[in-house]
Amino acid sequence: MQDNSIGGFIELEFYRSNEIYHPKALALANGRACLNLFLEIYKPKKIYLPYYTCDTLIAPLKLTKTPYEFFKIDKNLDPKFNKKLSTNEYLLYINYFDVKNRTISKLEKKYGSKLIIDNTQAFYKKKYKKAIASFNSCRKFFGVADGGYLYLRKKNIKKLKKNNSYSIDHLLSRFIGDTKISYKQFLVNERKLNSEVAAISSFSEAILARTDYSSSKEQRIQNFNYLHFHLSNHNLFRIDEKSIGVPNYYPFLPGVFINREKFYSKNIFISTFWTDVLNREIKGYETEKHLSANLLPLPIDQRYTENDLQRMLKFLKPYL
Repeated sequence: MQDNSIGGFIELEFYRSNEIYHPKALALANGRACLNLFLEIYKPKKIYLPYYTCDTLIAPLKLTKTPYEFFKIDKNLDPKFNKKLSTNEYLLYINYFDVKNRTISKLEKKYGSKLIIDNTQAFYKKKYKKAIASFNSCRKFFGVADGGYLYLRKKNIKKLKKNNSYSIDHLLSRFIGDTKISYKQFLVNERKLNSEVAAISSFSEAILARTDYSSSKEQRIQNFNYLHFHLSNHNLFRIDEKSIGVPNYYPFLPGVFINREKFYSKNIFISTFWTDVLNREIKGYETEKHLSANLLPLPIDQRYTENDLQRMLKFLKPYL
């Protein structure tokens, strides 16, 4: 069965390769496990993190009973944060879409080893010179069931058991083109993944060792640039072109609200980042709530060609 849908999670991919892209990082089950391990080792007095994030990032903080406090961001996703951090307090910042690298450079200069970088949307980023830790996610970039990499200053971490809380049903269903069933199975796998500190599964480890990282990187950048060329004049979110890495989506903020469900019938799946932001009963944070409701993360990953992007642009055109 041929699958011509656009967006959603990435299915199984097979390549001839034997490369480990993050050989010097700890290969854990997911981004939450990475943060959880950091919290267990450093036992922070407090973590400051952006309100514009999902509850899965907060889960390890609650699990370890680590005090935390939200800070605001501006319309360009830059932090509105000027507090002086005391001993054993840390600032956690998200590299949104992997287009905030100049912001991270500024934060590194200001906060140094008090900075934690969430690179779950920036798989290709490796260790930083000053930040105390950074971590990313494999599932947001490749067709695997689990996986995340943690860069940490401390060495000699005890050997961890392999993650066994995962399913590959959604990957297999998407691989054979059964998109509707695969999404339901994908949600089942998401519920299985938690904040437990565990090593990456042997299944995902094997798939990642056979992944063509170079061609995936090249295709993502090419697709991002193509959409940026056609949409930049209509995008209210200003992208600093010198700050772009290897994005996971093209962040498009239109001038009008676009109902994503209209695209679903055309097999174009555009996610919402993040509904948790809209559901929290906390006053204020209007910028973050506006972004969550209106910003469209357009798929640009390695599965898609210029023809796929043209089809997506065709459906966006009436709103431009």
